[in-house]
Amino acid sequence: AGSEPLGGAVRSFASSLVARRVRFVANRARRGGAIAWVGTGSAKSLVVESCQFQSNEALNPDPVDQAQGGALWLDPTDAALITVRDSDFIGNRASSALSGEFVSGGAILLVTEGAGAVVRFERLRLVGNLAESTGSGGAASAGAFAATFHAANAVLSDIVLEGNDLGPAASPGASALALNFNGAAVSTIDRLRMVGNGLDAGTAQAVVSTSGASSVVVLRNSLVAGGVDGLLAASVSDGILAVDHLTVAGNSGSGLILSVENGGALLVGNSIVFDNGVEIEIPEEPLTIRPENLVGIDPLFVDAAAGDYALASGSPAEDAGDADWGFVGPYDLPHAARVAGAGTDLGAFERGALFSDGFEAGTTAIWSW
Repeated sequence: AGSEPLGGAVRSFASSLVARRVRFVANRARRGGAIAWVGTGSAKSLVVESCQFQSNEALNPDPVDQAQGGALWLDPTDAALITVRDSDFIGNRASSALSGEFVSGGAILLVTEGAGAVVRFERLRLVGNLAESTGSGGAASAGAFAATFHAANAVLSDIVLEGNDLGPAASPGASALALNFNGAAVSTIDRLRMVGNGLDAGTAQAVVSTSGASSVVVLRNSLVAGGVDGLLAASVSDGILAVDHLTVAGNSGSGLILSVENGGALLVGNSIVFDNGVEIEIPEEPLTIRPENLVGIDPLFVDAAAGDYALASGSPAEDAGDADWGFVGPYDLPHAARVAGAGTDLGAFERGALFSDGFEAGTTAIWSW
């Protein structure tokens, strides 16, 4: 409470911090229910590795401060380094019942200030987290993970987001049932599984946006399925957002929502969009939807009803992609080679590819995940 309501278990200002093989359970603060870390000063670093965060809470009992980051609240500045990997975030919550409050990051909230920060989130599981603002006129965003980058480079890879939500009060300001990613300089979001997050119509499971002339964000090899609205991809103010090898399927509302404003550039390639209430919402401003995308055509999934969105034999998506497009990565969603056979397949899964990512080198931290 008081002037520094941060970090229910650990509060770290202007110092480096390592948390490895720690369980954080049922801690509470206004921001950063388990950990609050501020990387002021030069060359500060944070490493969170092989940890479990469960039932931690960021709560806002009075108007002194906002509720942000049910488990982690992170503020890297200048040349700070953040690595969060091989960890679980289960059932954490950011919540306020006050009028007009904005709540974000049910599990993780990160905002960067200054230039040169490098951020990596790798091999994470975020399940059943919640951001809620139940007071009149309140708003909530990112039931699991909220990240706003001003001038940092970021990598998000191998992340499962499932069953996260915004709670019962879905206000007009609500956004992103699971993931809200904004800004960044040069960033890659690779191999995300976003399935069954929330049931609120008009609120996407994930929002990925970029802005500014120096911003280039690549989102690839990811699955968005089993929700109401799927993915909102936005580029504004000269930012570049490239979307490659996505599978967006089985969402009862809009599957892929595209937005371009004020000179932004948005490119979509090598992707499958199928069996959504509305397959794609396309803005009036120009964007590039490449011809190889498979939209509204049955790609012959193995068993979509059981959650298996791999391609079955005879799929029209097999070998139908463009492997030479500059945004294609080396591996598909389950870490098989991205190109097998005559060409790359469309969507997040490469049919017939061998499991190969780091296997020969014995890098078990990669391939055993």
